[in-house]
Amino acid sequence: MECEFTNALQRTPLWHFAFQCYTEHQSALLHWQDQFGLAVNDLLLMAYALRTKKSLSSGWWQRPAIQQTRVLIARVRRLRREHKNELTYASYKKLELELEGVDLMLLSGCLGKLNHNDFVLGYEKQQGIKKGTLAPFIEKLAN
Repeated sequence: MECEFTNALQRTPLWHFAFQCYTEHQSALLHWQDQFGLAVNDLLLMAYALRTKKSLSSGWWQRPAIQQTRVLIARVRRLRREHKNELTYASYKKLELELEGVDLMLLSGCLGKLNHNDFVLGYEKQQGIKKGTLAPFIEKLAN
């Protein structure tokens, strides 16, 4: 089953973009996560949507399946940070990455076919971030 999931994930264009973009912009992405509580995958999804000229419906980040997955990710991340044993830490890290992959697969289902970039403004508003603050960073990730 794990192999099937990994193969399905690797066939997802968003996964390839996210992996490449995260590698290049890791510290900036983690800054947005740590300072503002934003989900890195949301930032990557918005950048991918801009790059591929796709739309996102309003409130896409609030879908129940996505929220449930994020609760699990947060729990596993907390447990990983609490455990200093290398083996336990590595096990939690692996599980966290697998759950992040599930999150990306769910997010890829939120992409529409039409170019409509208001999703960044809606996300900023919902997350309590000043209008226009996040958009330049998302554009940077997209390019």
